[in-house]
Amino acid sequence: MFSVFDHLSGFCSVLLTYSISFFLGGLIGLERQIHQRIAGLRTNILVVLATTSFVNLCMRMGSTTDAIRVIASVVSGTGFLGAGVIMKDGMNVRGLNTAATIWCSAAVGTCVGIGQYAVAALLTFFVISGNTLLRPLVKWINHLPISKSEPDTSYYLTVTLKKNDHSKIQKRIFDKIDSLQYQVNSVELEKHDAEYFEMTIHLGHNVSDTQALSNLAIEIEGWENIQHVAWNSDL
Repeated sequence: MFSVFDHLSGFCSVLLTYSISFFLGGLIGLERQIHQRIAGLRTNILVVLATTSFVNLCMRMGSTTDAIRVIASVVSGTGFLGAGVIMKDGMNVRGLNTAATIWCSAAVGTCVGIGQYAVAALLTFFVISGNTLLRPLVKWINHLPISKSEPDTSYYLTVTLKKNDHSKIQKRIFDKIDSLQYQVNSVELEKHDAEYFEMTIHLGHNVSDTQALSNLAIEIEGWENIQHVAWNSDL
């Protein structure tokens, strides 16, 4: 009789642990999904659950040493998983923040796995805060001039292009920008509709001739698979 109750108590403990992992991983993943990142809701939930299950299993077996080894393996293994979402998109590297978030999700799962629920919840709060509250600050810093001698104006080139062969189109655009010796600070690629992407190219502060920029927009808009091109500044 006691063994049945002990088994039921252990099952309830595991159920609670996994439920907390699912909830906290869901909170982190929801923020990523809202911003349409590569690793979204399901990925972060699975990372937290997997980490929790590995560590919790070792703890339930009463082997702290093995649990420490599993945690060390999780740290390195999650690094490889995060590396898979990092990609070079034209002249811009994407996925670094998503990879870091996956690593943090593994840390949350580890905390839950060893029973540190409050620490896991606190870490989840800071991960979500870092991904959301710091976003406006990062954008503001990116708009600051690199030095006082440089102009305060930043220019943006927005291109709506077809999804088919969009990589080739992007490369052609970057080659054209490079020929004009314009600096590219960052590139954002977002879904416009079922057929088109909208790519926003943040140019550096070395754009001095707006007429040349206007001519560039007109030229690109005449290319095949380009729906619309426009440029603007932050003035």
